[in-house]
Amino acid sequence: MSWSTVGSAVSYQIERSSGGGPFVAAGIESESPFIEGMLPAGVTYLYRVRAIDSFGTPSLNSAFDPATTILFTDDPLIPGVTIVKALHLLQLRDAVNAFRAAAGLGAGTYGEIVAGVTPIRASDINELRLALAAARSALALPPLDLTDPSLTSGMTVRRAHVQEIRNAVY
Repeated sequence: MSWSTVGSAVSYQIERSSGGGPFVAAGIESESPFIEGMLPAGVTYLYRVRAIDSFGTPSLNSAFDPATTILFTDDPLIPGVTIVKALHLLQLRDAVNAFRAAAGLGAGTYGEIVAGVTPIRASDINELRLALAAARSALALPPLDLTDPSLTSGMTVRRAHVQEIRNAVY
């Protein structure tokens, strides 16, 4: 996580939450960025930071910075090279559900599991978008800026539709 520095700060306190639980100390840094390793896979963590001045007085907490510890296959997706497939969809469902858990929400509601190389449907992407939007709203995070915000039945799912959801859960 990274943040803008504060002139009066001598250190920055970083806190982390997962699964909708309380925030716990993750570290203290003298400057940005903060990198945390060795966390379990498949979890979305919420981070926040606050500046500490020379008197030990903390600032208000920053906005949440979510980070999901899911590794995606074929990341990043390359236009004209990567074929979007069922595995990508299944990984996105896991990532969105982890994000929802961080917001204190249950798993999203999704249609049938797509198998093999069956094309991903517009409805699959719309389900993921709705599930993610609810979590972002619960966390007071801004809505996503979406490529083709109104995907309709029969539209071709493009690499950008999958990549923007991946980017939103990192």
